[in-house]
Parts: sequence; structure tokens; C-alpha cells
Amino acid sequence: MVHYTDETLMPFGQYKGEKLANVPPHYLLWCYDNILNLSGALKQYIDENRHVLEIEALADKQRKRFENR
Repeated sequence: MVHYTDETLMPFGQYKGEKLANVPPHYLLWCYDNILNLSGALKQYIDENRHVLEIEALADKQRKRFENR
């Protein structure tokens, strides 16, 4: 089985070709929750990094809310 890392390029979608480390966390979490046939390797990468992705997504959301004041 292929193992994805932060250096692996996003295989599809709006961020296709971007390193996974540079893909917005909310997008990866959305993919995990909404794409039924998500590849096993990408799903495993998100699983392994889910805690950090959730923290980063929350921080991004709060930052945007603060900037819009």
C-alpha cells in the first residue's frame, strides 16, 4: 500500500498538485467526511493527522472571524 506524507501531492480537486501539507485542513477534513470512494492512502493520511488538522481548521476559522471584525 502507498503511504502518503506531507510531501505527497494532492491527487484531485481544487488543490490537485499541492503538497498535502499545503492543502487547507478544512478541505482535507471535508474530503474525508464527504467523498465515499476516497483512496485508502489519503484516508489513512487524514486519520493519522486528524487531531492536528482539526486544531488547524479551528484556528483558521477563528482567525478569519477575527479578521472580519
